[in-house]
Amino acid sequence: MEKLKLRLGPLEIQFFAWIQLAGKKSVETGELIKVLKFTLKQERELLSRLARTGLIVRLRRGLYLVPKRIPPGGKWVPNEYVIVRELMEDLNALYQIQCCRWTGSLYFYSA
Repeated sequence: MEKLKLRLGPLEIQFFAWIQLAGKKSVETGELIKVLKFTLKQERELLSRLARTGLIVRLRRGLYLVPKRIPPGGKWVPNEYVIVRELMEDLNALYQIQCCRWTGSLYFYSA
């Protein structure tokens, strides 16, 4: 079994420290610019790199699900119910219907 190398740079350390201190479950683009004073390029590259390496999960464009702690082994796979809950919260949805079983399409309805 290949061991994953987990190297965090100063931006990653600052990001995860803020996530843990703030108790955040998700992050939207623009938050790191306001709170941590990152540039637009730094924020975009950091979120892209963390999503690509599996440390955070991209829910939709501009919205990322973040772990409470840095995952051991460097890969984080959240429960599917957590993903649906966060998407529903983001959309202010009241309920969700899985319409097409074969494609896995999800439809959210809000008032």
